[in-house]
Amino acid sequence: MKEISARHPSPARKAVTRTRFLLHLAVFAGVAAVAGASVVWGLPGRAQDDSALRVGYFQPGQQIPLTNLTVADGTYRVKYGVEVQFFADRRDTVLECGLIDASGRIGYLDDTVVPVPGNGKWTRLGATASYDVPAITLGIRCSPSAAGSFGIGYRDVSLTATPVG
Repeated sequence: MKEISARHPSPARKAVTRTRFLLHLAVFAGVAAVAGASVVWGLPGRAQDDSALRVGYFQPGQQIPLTNLTVADGTYRVKYGVEVQFFADRRDTVLECGLIDASGRIGYLDDTVVPVPGNGKWTRLGATASYDVPAITLGIRCSPSAAGSFGIGYRDVSLTATPVG
């Protein structure tokens, strides 16, 4: 009778796997950079708008949309959350994420812009606040602090607006 056991990769094997992943990420980003576009992959077992991996060449100020929510005039208790992972080719580059008015009339709604380091680790972002707004489309957006080839993963995206009053 054959014995079945769980095998856990050694730290050295994990390092090789991470290096291979980053190498593949760099190759895909290079191809996308030459084409001047980004590529989006959905993560297995998740809805496309809930999670994805975007790889490509991005410019500072370029807004990367994660989700949107349109609301009518009124006062709302707005809550958002997302987990973001950022792979940068330079360690001094960060990804800045926050809640915005997607139409651009208001910009970032407050000081909830959070820097995500380019180390490939998952960072949880989120906030809850009340806003009195005109009819707008709210959105979660991220933007790199410098130009380059990047990988941006996100999952567990949520954005809700509950009327107050």
